[in-house]
Amino acid sequence: MNKFAFYMLAFWGGLFVIAGLVSTVSTQQQLNRQASLDKSTAKEVDTISWRNVVKKITEYQPLKTAQEAAAEAAAEKERLAKLAEDKKLSLGDATLVGTVLTKPSKALLVLPEGIEPKEFKTGESWLSPWLLLEINADYIIWQNTENNETQKQALFQ
Repeated sequence: MNKFAFYMLAFWGGLFVIAGLVSTVSTQQQLNRQASLDKSTAKEVDTISWRNVVKKITEYQPLKTAQEAAAEAAAEKERLAKLAEDKKLSLGDATLVGTVLTKPSKALLVLPEGIEPKEFKTGESWLSPWLLLEINADYIIWQNTENNETQKQALFQ
């Protein structure tokens, strides 16, 4: 009877020691993860009312005439071209703030020196020679039309 009690005590004691070690290791990993998160800094995005953002999506607006849409697009292209002349722009200068997974899907980007997000569909671009190739829930993929290079852009980066 004493051997049985000794083995049971050794078994449970060993189990408690193992559980304590696992708990210590997972706690240390959690602290390391938190420390790395504290060190990382997120790109500051000017926060705006999401109600206004949703109102900017074409499905929630009255239809624009073709002339109005063309005039808006031309003005935006001109603004971006002038901005590109002033300084070298890259895809990272725009911030992906949302995706709308309707048919057709749209990506919502805050462009350089812009406040309001602009929507882009697959095949559209804000920076030549990059075209929007794919839209997913939390990232988009751009393709360079000159060398077929692709670049992934995640939300808020």
